[in-house]
Amino acid sequence: WTGVGPAARTGVGPAPQTGVGPAARTGVSPAAQTGVSTAAQTGVGPAAQTGVSPAAQAGVGTAAQTGVGPAAQTGVGPAAQTGVSPAAQTGVSPAAQTGVGPAARTGVSPAARTGVSPAARTGVGPTAWTGVGPAARTGVGPAAQTGVGPAAKTGLAPAARTGVGPATRTGVGPAECTGVGPSTRTR
Repeated sequence: WTGVGPAARTGVGPAPQTGVGPAARTGVSPAAQTGVSTAAQTGVGPAAQTGVSPAAQAGVGTAAQTGVGPAAQTGVGPAAQTGVSPAAQTGVSPAAQTGVGPAARTGVSPAARTGVSPAARTGVGPTAWTGVGPAARTGVGPAAQTGVGPAAKTGLAPAARTGVGPATRTGVGPAECTGVGPSTRTR
C-alpha cells in the first residue's frame, strides 16, 4: 500500500509501513521501522527511536534518548543525560553538570555540543546533531537527518528521506519515492 495515511504501506516486504506517525515503518524488513536496527523508530513524537541502538531515542520530548548507549539521554529537562556514560547529565537546571546553552560541550569529542537549541550537537562525532528542529541530525553518518519535516532524512543512506510530503523518499535506495502525488514512485 501507499498513500496519505499513517498506515500506508510501501517497500520490499508486505508489512513495511511508512507515513506520518511515530510508529511509521519503512525499510527492507517487515519489522524494520527505519534506521540501522530493526527496532529503531523515527517520527514526530518524543518516543520516536532512531540511531545505532534499538533503545536509542531521539525527538522533541524531555525523555528523548540519543547517543551510543541505550541509557544515554539528551533533551530539554534537568535530568537529561548525554554522552558515553549514563550518569553524564546536561540540561536547563542549576544542578546540571553542564550548562544551558548550545555551546555547552559534552561527550567523547570536544566539539560535540548539547543543549536546548535545535543546532545542539551530541553523539560520537563533532558533526552529529540532534535537537527539536526538522534539520536536526542523528544516526550513523553526519548527513543522516531525522525530524518533523518532509525533507527529513533517515535510514541507511544519507539521501534516503522519509516524512510527510509527496516527494518524501523511503526504502533501500535514494531514488525510491512514495507519497501523495500521481508521480510518486514505490517498489
